[in-house]
Amino acid sequence: MTGDSTAITVLHVDDEPDLAALTAEMLERDGQITVETATSASEGLDLLAEGHFDCLVSDYAMPGMDGIEFLEAVRVESPDLPFILYTGKGSEEVASEAITAGATDYLQKGGGTEQYDLLANRIYNAVSQYRSQQRAAKFDRIRSLMSDLNQILVRAESREAVESRVCERIVDTDRYTFAWIGDVDAETGRLEPRVRAGEADGYLEEITITADDSPTGQGPAGTAARERRVAVTENIAADPELDRWADVATAYGFESIAAVPLAHDETLYGVLTLYADEPQPFDADERDLLGELGDDIAHALDSFAIDEQRREERDRREALFANAPTPVAASRPLGAGNEQYVTDINDAFEDVFGFDRETLVGEEVSDVLVPEEHHDEHVEFRQRSADGEAITKRVERCTREGTREFLMHVIPFGLDDAPDGNYVWYTDVSDWSERERELRAFRQAVEHTGHAVYWTDPEGSIEYVNPAFEAQTGYVAEDAIGENASLLSSGEHDEAFYDALWETILDGETWEGELVNEDADGERYVVEQTITPVTDDAGEIERFVAINTDVTEREHRQRELETTNTVLRTIVENLPMGVLVEDADRDVLMVNDRLTSLLDVPADAEELIGQDCTRAAEALMDRFADPRGFLDGIDDRIDARDPVTGERLELADGRVLERDYVPYTLPDGEANLWLYRDVTERTRDRQRLKQQNERLDQFADVVSHDLRNPLNVASSRLELAAEECDSDHLEHVATAVERALSLVADLRALAAEGVAACETEPVDLARVAHDSWETVVTAEASLTVEAERTISADPGRLRQLLENLFSNAVAHAGADVAVTVGPLENGFFVADDGPGIPPDAVETVFEAGHSTEADGTGFGLAIVEAIAHAHGWTVTVTDREAGGARFEFTGVDVLEA
Repeated sequence: MTGDSTAITVLHVDDEPDLAALTAEMLERDGQITVETATSASEGLDLLAEGHFDCLVSDYAMPGMDGIEFLEAVRVESPDLPFILYTGKGSEEVASEAITAGATDYLQKGGGTEQYDLLANRIYNAVSQYRSQQRAAKFDRIRSLMSDLNQILVRAESREAVESRVCERIVDTDRYTFAWIGDVDAETGRLEPRVRAGEADGYLEEITITADDSPTGQGPAGTAARERRVAVTENIAADPELDRWADVATAYGFESIAAVPLAHDETLYGVLTLYADEPQPFDADERDLLGELGDDIAHALDSFAIDEQRREERDRREALFANAPTPVAASRPLGAGNEQYVTDINDAFEDVFGFDRETLVGEEVSDVLVPEEHHDEHVEFRQRSADGEAITKRVERCTREGTREFLMHVIPFGLDDAPDGNYVWYTDVSDWSERERELRAFRQAVEHTGHAVYWTDPEGSIEYVNPAFEAQTGYVAEDAIGENASLLSSGEHDEAFYDALWETILDGETWEGELVNEDADGERYVVEQTITPVTDDAGEIERFVAINTDVTEREHRQRELETTNTVLRTIVENLPMGVLVEDADRDVLMVNDRLTSLLDVPADAEELIGQDCTRAAEALMDRFADPRGFLDGIDDRIDARDPVTGERLELADGRVLERDYVPYTLPDGEANLWLYRDVTERTRDRQRLKQQNERLDQFADVVSHDLRNPLNVASSRLELAAEECDSDHLEHVATAVERALSLVADLRALAAEGVAACETEPVDLARVAHDSWETVVTAEASLTVEAERTISADPGRLRQLLENLFSNAVAHAGADVAVTVGPLENGFFVADDGPGIPPDAVETVFEAGHSTEADGTGFGLAIVEAIAHAHGWTVTVTDREAGGARFEFTGVDVLEA
């Protein structure tokens, strides 16, 4: 228990109890001073003998023994203890006498509370000075003690001498009365005394001290052993942790304890425990000095422990040397160099090498034992052993019978950095060499193979794994060895599977199969595994050797290939065309039933796989209108290896085929892909369309020439008639003629749409819209273009489409119509703000001849639809939300938006 070094305990002696009590109360106000009072000098002496006080304050005029006499009595036992004469009847004579008698200070009582502040200040100053003097004296004693102890540590010749002399020197001081050193018993945890000094026979036998966390381990000695630090109790009687020992300690006169751990590096050599016969304040400086003392003692004990270990090691070496069953030679360096000279050999060395002791002792090792061709190697060994390095190496050495091969172990003895010599052990391995070479080759093969190899004992516990096993499974050797092989089980296989496996190998047979295992990360993988039993000479199974190959990727690729082939075959089987794939040797790799049907082949597709395509083509050539051209075309395509599409082939039965050729490369060589399509009907349709277009073109010419000319003549005659006479009938006739001319123009345009094909190019939609608007014959109408984009279109036909829409808007919505050309995600729209399309006319608005106006031809929107379809666009008509018609064109190839 460490006390508060700033607290002050004062003994105040005054024959007036009330005044003494008031003084105590005033001094204790700041909490640092504790006052105990006595009403007479004799009572004060009794209290001083029983307790510990930092300062005495005494009145002068007291019955029996006055203050000066009390001071003189105190100075007999406590010559330096602060003593302040505090009197109300003072004089210079009394003050002088007090100082002469050894009083620390003199203070005369006065009125008011200020006197108590002055008294407290005098007490603080006196105690502070006293403590400083005591501390300096204590440190001088401790330093003197440590100096003596260091001399003991230097001169002692054994651990026992160190410990006993240290304890004896400590109790020779006037500070400590008892000292002992003890060890912690590893089995019981008790701190057992080893040496002791001082007059306290029987004390240690009456108490129990442990180094654990139990109540018996809470004292200074137990704490020092457990926590490796200096632990102190400044006042045994006041420390509740020492209640169990307090009565015994007090009986032996102990008042305070200090315990010092004797620890060096990680080793605890014991605990030094010191006892004093009075309470002692152990401040930080004293604890540091005690810690240094403990370090010095521990270092000395460590040195003796090392010496003892070396002696024991030397004794063991010598005993082992003499009784070793294999050859051993001892050598030491003699002279200035590192040359090793034989100092002794054992009996086994004489037997194996054939040299007797008298022959070898005193000889340089390289002269008698090392073959000449290995001298350089021996020099290297000699230098390494001189540096304290142990060496194990296979060497050749000379024997009386010739050179033999040995496994050499060089073990230096003495100090690590400056060995005294070497013990060299030899194991004759001449007969092992061939077998070892075989085993080394085998081990290298196992260590470097890409296959995972491991073996187990008969119960399945893993004993060895190679690097490939570590890479494959994620388990390093240290984690796998000792574990059961079921460590790799993934749960994929049932109990019956493993029962069959074990039954096979326990019968001495090799098991081969595929396993799904699980690696250290929980990922599954597939292996092809072979497990082979290994037996001893008696035929008993010693272990099982397992070799496996990770085929996870192969299995994955196989499944992917099977999936791809299935998908590909499904596609090929369901293509609406004949498919033939042939390899570089022109053997059939794949063919579908559609091809056999097109060419009328008398076999199923599966039967053709692997057949020679050249022979098959020759067998089928007569089915073609140009047999030789069919064969030559195949050869020409394969020789050129250029893709060809849409090659036309006519069959003898009148059908027409199209053929595509695609050359490509497989992993094992070149290949050819042929695609055959029956285009007979399409050819016929094209012919019919061509004929229809020709007739339509003729009709357009008739319309343009045979109808327009008479109508133009009628128009001219009508103008002449109007000049000669004025008749309302002439105006109606003129209108009819103009309508007929418009009808002829629209019919001609609609007929042309059925004939012409679109030739598209990038077109600026906004620019074409503005150009088309120029043909609208009304100044009141307006155009807004929001579709700033480039599309793929025929510029002329796009303009014709827009002109028709604009004219249609003016015709139906009036001269002040507002037209908008705007964008769609995949096209554009044209909208107006007119009355819109009547609901009953939406379905028929694009039909030729349909018109909602009395003077309309009904062909404008039909022409719009025809142009859109010629581009591959879709046109729809809707009403705008704000009113008016909206024509939307989708499927447009938008090049830039």
